[in-house]
Amino acid sequence: MALKRSIAELVGLQVVKIIAGTFYMAGLTALIPLFPLVFSPQELSNARYALFTAFGFILAGFLIVYWFSGSHKIALRALGFFTLIPGTLAVFFLFSPYHMARLFRLFGELPYLEQYIHSYLPNAWLMAGIYITVGVFLVWLSARK
Repeated sequence: MALKRSIAELVGLQVVKIIAGTFYMAGLTALIPLFPLVFSPQELSNARYALFTAFGFILAGFLIVYWFSGSHKIALRALGFFTLIPGTLAVFFLFSPYHMARLFRLFGELPYLEQYIHSYLPNAWLMAGIYITVGVFLVWLSARK
């Protein structure tokens, strides 16, 4: 009977991690288009609701994992790996403007694709680096606890 309860708790925690990870990754994804606005405080103040929503999703993801696991270590490790996912995917998919264009062309013809790639690809690389750095830091921090 205790084994069944342990398995149920483990499966429940994994489901909660996936749900919380979805919130967390939604918050990280929402930060990407907001990043260029950091250099323009006037436009950033106009997007404050989107910024608060993104940080709210990130905080909700952490709190959900922490609340259900009861452990900082488990919460930090789970969110560290969830942070590494978009960072490493960006490294593989954003390797060059050619690969980025090829990826977008899978969805059909998109107007202004070349201008978008040249304007925002450097920002995507910066965000990928930040996500990888934060993800590695969270996993390292969880290992130290």
